[in-house]
Amino acid sequence: MRPRKLLLLAALLSLSLPARAETLEDLIGALRRASTRNLTGQTEISVFFPPRDEPVREARALPNLPFSPQLMRRNFDLAVTQDDTVAGRQAVRYDLTPRQGSAARWTFWVDAEYELPLAFEERAADGTLLRRATYLSLEGKPRRRAKPLPQRVFTLRGPLEGAARQALPGLQLPPGFRVVDLQRGRRAGVDTLELLLSDGLNVVPVVLTSRAVRGGPGVRARQFGGNWVWVVGNLPDHTLEAMLKNLHGPLDPQSLGTFLNRADSNP
Repeated sequence: MRPRKLLLLAALLSLSLPARAETLEDLIGALRRASTRNLTGQTEISVFFPPRDEPVREARALPNLPFSPQLMRRNFDLAVTQDDTVAGRQAVRYDLTPRQGSAARWTFWVDAEYELPLAFEERAADGTLLRRATYLSLEGKPRRRAKPLPQRVFTLRGPLEGAARQALPGLQLPPGFRVVDLQRGRRAGVDTLELLLSDGLNVVPVVLTSRAVRGGPGVRARQFGGNWVWVVGNLPDHTLEAMLKNLHGPLDPQSLGTFLNRADSNP
C-alpha cells in the first residue's frame, strides 16, 4: 500500500476511534503533578468556610490540597465533562460526589494539554459554596519546579486509628472518614493535639486541648475533666454532634504521642 494511502487510512481510523475517557486516576495524577510542575498567573482564591473577614484574595498559583488517593477511590463517584474552559484554556471538569454521608462535594478543572489543575471548588451537600480557587489568566507554559512543593498525600494509618479509638472511647467517625494523621497545632493561642480524619478530600480535625472553644458553624465541643475535645469541619451540625455524642471518659490523649512525626514531637 502506498504511503499516501497509509496516511489516509490512519487519519480515518483516528476519527473513528472514541476519545480516551478521563478517569479518577487522571485527576489524581494531575494533583500529584502540581507539586513538581509550576503554572503561574493570576488566581483568585475564595474561602467562605471557616468564615473570615476577607474571604477573597489574589495569588500567583493555586494552593496545594491534601488528599488521599485510596480514600478518593473508595468514597467518591466521578462525572467527567470534556469541553470546559478556565482562564482561556481548554479544561476537563471532574465532579466528585460522596457516595455516603453528607460531606462536601468537589469539582476540579484540569488543563487538557498541560494536565495540571486550573481550578477547584468545594460545595456543601446543599450546594453552598465553601471554597473556590481558580486561575484568571496564565503566564507562559508550565515549568518544572527546582524544588517540589510540600504536598500532603494521606494514607490509611490503621495502628493510629486503633490507638485513637482507645484514647477517645466512643468517638464516632463520619461515614467514609478514616484516621489519616496526627499533628500538633496551635489554636487561639493554645497548644493542641489534632487527630486528622479524611474521606479522601474533606479533612476534619478532632482537636484535643485544655481550653474551651467558642461554638459556631462547623464547630462542636465536649469537656472531660481538664480536657476538651473539639471537632471542626465542613459537615452538617447533626453529623458533628453525632461524632461526640457517645464519647466518654476517661480520655487518654497522651497515649497518642508515640504516633507523632518526629518534627511534631519536639515543638
